[in-house]
Amino acid sequence: TEMVIERLHSLRKKRVLITLNTRASARFVFDKLNKLLEDRKIDDYPVYLLSADVAPIDRLNIIERLKEHRSETCLVISTQVVEAGVD
Repeated sequence: TEMVIERLHSLRKKRVLITLNTRASARFVFDKLNKLLEDRKIDDYPVYLLSADVAPIDRLNIIERLKEHRSETCLVISTQVVEAGVD
C-alpha cells in the first residue's frame, strides 16, 4: 500500500492493476486507497475492487466498464479472480 501511495501522482495518469493473493489483502488495499483519495479530495481517479467478495454480477459489470472505457485511467485492486474475466 505504501508504494502505491508514494507513486499515486504518477499512477493517476495510467490504468493500473494490482493483483494480491488474498481477498482480505485486496479489500484492505482497496479501502485504504479509497480513504486516501477521499481525504485528498481526488475524485477523478476511479478505484475498482475485483475479488470473490464482490458479487458475480457486480464483477461482470466492472469488467464490462473497464472494457468499454479502455481510455479511462483507473486503478483496479484484484485477487486472482481477474484471471477468469479480464485479459
